Amino acid sequence: MHEKGGPADTTMARIENPVPETTTPRPTTLRRLDLGLSWPEGHAAKILHGSTQQVDAPGTQDLTNALSFTTMEIPVSIIQDIVQAASKVVVALPGDDSDDLKACVQRLTAIYATEVLERVGGPGTARIPLIDLTFRDLLDTPLAAPGDPMRTEQLYRRWLAGMLPVDEKDLSDAFTTRWKARRRSIRLREETS
Repeated sequence: MHEKGGPADTTMARIENPVPETTTPRPTTLRRLDLGLSWPEGHAAKILHGSTQQVDAPGTQDLTNALSFTTMEIPVSIIQDIVQAASKVVVALPGDDSDDLKACVQRLTAIYATEVLERVGGPGTARIPLIDLTFRDLLDTPLAAPGDPMRTEQLYRRWLAGMLPVDEKDLSDAFTTRWKARRRSIRLREETS
């Protein structure tokens, strides 16, 4: 593989036989894996971050399930435009008629807040007053019932902001793992764009 531009044999040995001290491959190593394995650019990074999509040779991708994706990346400006437009509509609609739109906008705002908090929050980071002020409503909203997936997201945001309730501290390890993975993913996205 090294002859085709892939990582050195010693690097491959660390990747194939990791020990607890093994660090995550750097973006340059992931690009070399793509090159050495003749994968499309960015595929090794996708695999590292959980994608199980099959690798096809460039130009031979099977598009049968091309529309079966569950997430997509969109510019923040579009989210801001949607929230602003929806806010105007909510004000103009009578109470119950706007409930579904309010719920949708709240979900979108929560996703945005989580992304921002993943970038500026987490263990060992100082709380930023402007972030607290901006997302205060999301951070102070009463928690959803135990077992509701929304509750985990609410607790994750509070953990990122340094506000995890004491009786939920058992979630810290899982949240740390999730946060570290997201930070790696954010770094990779920024380096490849």
